[in-house]
Amino acid sequence: MFIKNSPILSNFTNYFPITLVKSFDLKPTFTNVEIDSENFKFPFNYLPNFISNLLFNLKLINKFNYKIKKDFRTGPRYIFGYHPHGVIGMGAIGAFASEGAGFSKIFPGIKVFLLTIINNFQIPFYRDYLMSIGVSSVSKKNIIALMKQDLSVVIVVGGAAESLLSKPGNNDIILKKRKGFIKVALELCNKSNSINSKDDLLKFNKDNDICVVPVYGFGETSVYDVYDTNDIDDSSTKSENYFKACMKWLQLWMKKNIGFTIPLFLARGVFNYDFGLLPFRRPINVVVGKPIPIYRFANKEKSKENDPESFGEVTQEEIDHFHNLYVEGLIKLFHDNKEQYSTSEFDRDLRIVE
Repeated sequence: MFIKNSPILSNFTNYFPITLVKSFDLKPTFTNVEIDSENFKFPFNYLPNFISNLLFNLKLINKFNYKIKKDFRTGPRYIFGYHPHGVIGMGAIGAFASEGAGFSKIFPGIKVFLLTIINNFQIPFYRDYLMSIGVSSVSKKNIIALMKQDLSVVIVVGGAAESLLSKPGNNDIILKKRKGFIKVALELCNKSNSINSKDDLLKFNKDNDICVVPVYGFGETSVYDVYDTNDIDDSSTKSENYFKACMKWLQLWMKKNIGFTIPLFLARGVFNYDFGLLPFRRPINVVVGKPIPIYRFANKEKSKENDPESFGEVTQEEIDHFHNLYVEGLIKLFHDNKEQYSTSEFDRDLRIVE
């Protein structure tokens, strides 16, 4: 992760620029506390412990006291859901995979990993680059492993399918059936905070074990111009419609068989502004929304009250409940901030199309 804090990625965020905006406070997962400690002086601190302790018990050597800073878990872990995907997800990279936007200063005490599809880690050298900036796999097994270490993750929820919807000014996202991140959060949440009654809900600790957080990148879809393969109509020539249909088939085939797809995009070059693969220098404002605490609903018929181990599988009712809260939170986040952070007067309203 040494590149994550390098000036290279700071310049990357300044290129667009990418700005990280805090709309709600997030409680730190870790708090840095200064504690007292003791150790043996050199060279006895390099000896095996049983030898050092034996010499100490014989009063042949002494220990010295000193202070160290250590991180203690004091808050929830977070699953950030980033929208929209865009062509590449530049806003997610700049805001969460680098310190160019100042994530650790804006949200101190939260250690976050941006996640991507596992196929990206099968490309030579690109895998090493991703790992150097703290990017990890979006597989369920990996998410669980990271969060069990009290780390937070960022998931670009729309995925490859949403990248095909990307075009300047478009705010169409895919979310209706994307519920896997909610299920993982429910499986990992602390069941001792579960809700058995309305009274429990009133007493519920809002600083729960896991929170899901909606994030929206205003301007994400505007950094590339995209050839729209969905736009097949009578106004186009037959050959053009045929080409669009073929490219659409190829994109969907890649998504189904390879796991990702590539929109037909172009932007600017190094020395020109009308053709190339470099993204346009258009601002991306990444706004972090209100955290949604995750808890389990106790099933009194099948489980013993207040026994965390007695909870069964996560139910569809639980998943749908928190997914609806997430959708509501994302829509509110968009409408509360679109006037201030929208990057173009031609930006469309947010639509959940799938």
